[in-house]
Amino acid sequence: MESLKLLLLHKDHRHRLRSMLVIIAGWLFFLLILNSSSMFDFFVANVDLPALFRARHAIGKDPSLDPRLKILSFDETTFATLKADDLYINEWATLLEAIDKRSPRAIVIDKLFSVLFDPLNEAPEALNKLKKLKTPVAVGAFVRPSRVQGRDPFPLSIDTSNLDRAYKKDDLVLKKFGTSKSNWFVYGPSKDFQSIFKRVGHINSGESIWVDAMIPLSDQSILPHLSLLSSKGTISIGDHLMIEQKNIPIDKKGRILANIAPSNVFFERHLRLAPILEAAKKGSSLEFIESGDVVVILPNMFTGWVDIKPTPLGSMPGGFVIASIVNSVITQNWLQLFGFKKIQIICAILLGAIIGATQGALVFWQTFGVIVGVYLAFTFAVFSFQGIVILWFFPLVGFIGTALSTFAVRSLSEEKRTKRISGELTDAAEIAKAFWPSRLPAWKAFEISAFHKPISEASGDWYAFLESKSGKFFHFVLCDITGHGVQAALIVSTCKTLLNTLRIDRPDYCEEKTFLERYAMFLDNLLYEQGKGFHVVSLLGLTFEPAERVVHCLTAGHAPPLSYSLRDPDSIKLQPLTAPHPPLGVHSSAEFKLKTFPFIRGDELLAYTDGVPIHRNLRTLRQILRERNVRWSDMPRFIFNKIWEAESAKKEGRTCNDDVSLVGFRYTASAMRQPKDSSDTYGDR
Repeated sequence: MESLKLLLLHKDHRHRLRSMLVIIAGWLFFLLILNSSSMFDFFVANVDLPALFRARHAIGKDPSLDPRLKILSFDETTFATLKADDLYINEWATLLEAIDKRSPRAIVIDKLFSVLFDPLNEAPEALNKLKKLKTPVAVGAFVRPSRVQGRDPFPLSIDTSNLDRAYKKDDLVLKKFGTSKSNWFVYGPSKDFQSIFKRVGHINSGESIWVDAMIPLSDQSILPHLSLLSSKGTISIGDHLMIEQKNIPIDKKGRILANIAPSNVFFERHLRLAPILEAAKKGSSLEFIESGDVVVILPNMFTGWVDIKPTPLGSMPGGFVIASIVNSVITQNWLQLFGFKKIQIICAILLGAIIGATQGALVFWQTFGVIVGVYLAFTFAVFSFQGIVILWFFPLVGFIGTALSTFAVRSLSEEKRTKRISGELTDAAEIAKAFWPSRLPAWKAFEISAFHKPISEASGDWYAFLESKSGKFFHFVLCDITGHGVQAALIVSTCKTLLNTLRIDRPDYCEEKTFLERYAMFLDNLLYEQGKGFHVVSLLGLTFEPAERVVHCLTAGHAPPLSYSLRDPDSIKLQPLTAPHPPLGVHSSAEFKLKTFPFIRGDELLAYTDGVPIHRNLRTLRQILRERNVRWSDMPRFIFNKIWEAESAKKEGRTCNDDVSLVGFRYTASAMRQPKDSSDTYGDR
């Protein structure tokens, strides 16, 4: 949230904020328009539901069919046995009479019965048998806006369902199930069957497995879906759609979402009609039907007549959708649609915008992946275990689209900013080159060699040489800045500027052997004042006094230089010149004192920064100094390479990742007086 505050409050981010608001508004407008259009049902049927149903199937949570549901189908075998595509009216009467004797709660037939099929002239006897049925029989009808030529519409004045009349005139009916289709036409059972089949339900197909729970034909008549007529009690319509005093979940369009199972579940349970009809004709009892069962008869389950319906689990016969809803009526295992679709979309878009606008690249992709994964896992789990349908596609599209769009705009802004900063850093690096270490001077009595290797264009190592006008003192300063790059180079500028100021404004200081003490004190105060403890510098100061054959040394948080003599190459003795003090810039109250060491003709001195791990490789250094395989001018570079070869051998893959400075001094004393006595030698120091 702190990042979001900065985004909202910082004036430099106003353009990004405007872009984010435009992205939010654009995605809101786009998705809310789609949510209110006919495309919504298309995406639900082809994206949301298939993913949910297939995920549930993958973990083995498909709904099972209740044992009280009996499915009889006019399949390929029945068609081949009867050599007809329908039963005669007397065969229907015989079959239904045999089923009725088993006292089921209802018989549901996925058939219109718009034609009386009576080639044997047995209709009167058969119709008489049908009138005596005690079990409620529900048959189908279809509703369409235009009239079918040659067919008589079904008369709406007939009470064809078990609807509770107390609710038929309620205005809530039209609000729940859409506007009245009073000008539409209903086609169902013919006149011969209208007095027999008291329950008629529509079999109009919806999108995928959605079915209209009710079709309002006028303010006085409602046609329920065929599957709902499998109930024993009445259907009540009020604040809720209820069957046997139990709520039936419907969406805002008055539709039921069938809790469909895979085709194999139905095929394993369906019974072929041919042997059952044969048993009924022989007067045998249909023992597989028990009291309280619901018998669903699917007459069109053979090739050429079966109505194939697309479902989230693939194409399957439309009769299985009816059987699924009947199964839910029996078990009360309904799918419950989670509402607040628009609120979900709005929240997802806002969350995506916040994530895209506030998180860095790595955290963004991690958070993005976690949110998408958790959201999908949650929706699949809730559907599989609780039967709650969360329409996830539009909210997920809103989140992904907004998050990626906002992140892209932010990345573009960051890219432009990075290019600008890169240009500024390039300019700063060019400026920082002015603060690279000084060139080697031509000091009398000394030979100087150096090797400098910055880790970037702006070095954090710096050294300088300063000779007093009298030629009495030769000063050397080596600074190692904490950190790298342009920031370190800017601190180097402070070191160099101070040295030049003292050289120009106070040349008398250079004539004192305590010059480095003054310089260290002034620099320490200046760095602390500028950085309050964050601008830290280690310093090595050397003041050579050839006339006295000594070197004055001061180290502030820096590795001590090494002094040695080559008079006896077989036993080179390395002497660290220690004059320790704390690093500069940590506090402003440090005191600095030089220590004096002998430095006579034939002696050499090696100063270095911590980019060269000499203290861990002294044996290698002694070997280099004994062998002397290179010229003096190339010695520092050679030492650096050999030291790092030894370091890498100790730990494979270890490389130098710091600025490197290595400076060597050789005392030739060609212009100086000779030692006063024989004790003035390296070995007698």
